Amino acid sequence: MSIAKHVKKSMKNYTCTKCGDEIPEGSEYRYFKPGYRGRVKVRRCMKPECAPRRSELTDNKMADVYAAQEDAEASIRALKWDDEGDWADQVRQIEELLTEAAGTAEGLIEEDEEAIQNAPMLEEQLGERRDALEEWVGELQSFEPSDQPEEEKPEVGDLEDWLADASEKFDRAVEEALEILGNLAV
Repeated sequence: MSIAKHVKKSMKNYTCTKCGDEIPEGSEYRYFKPGYRGRVKVRRCMKPECAPRRSELTDNKMADVYAAQEDAEASIRALKWDDEGDWADQVRQIEELLTEAAGTAEGLIEEDEEAIQNAPMLEEQLGERRDALEEWVGELQSFEPSDQPEEEKPEVGDLEDWLADASEKFDRAVEEALEILGNLAV
């Protein structure tokens, strides 16, 4: 895995490879070299949104899994409670995002299984990663919000209270999903 390095004072002008802003001489920036023995420096400005993602710092097969995790986290964070929507439909959006991330991890699990079958000496090297991914996929697939509205969407009378309650529980479901996504320890 590459390490992002921090430069306090640039010696010349650069351009951020993420946002395209100029990094003027004398300003701070960060850089990393992707790939095994990477030679090309990827320079980024110091804005938080330009920080390198974990998937960009990894040059092995886990990069796709990390990217799927990061994309799912970003998509779930972008979800907002829709007063017009149905609770189950909105939770289904979270479940679909988790399922997509799990699918990417399952692909790598299959590759690891095949590699181990072809070369049993890789069991020690790949077995731990495979087991961790399987556990993570199980958590993603078993996602179920801990709290749900007590009843279906009421007609007019108690609608305002129900919407407030459902919105709060939806926010909690989002936090639970993000916690599960963050449990990838490989």
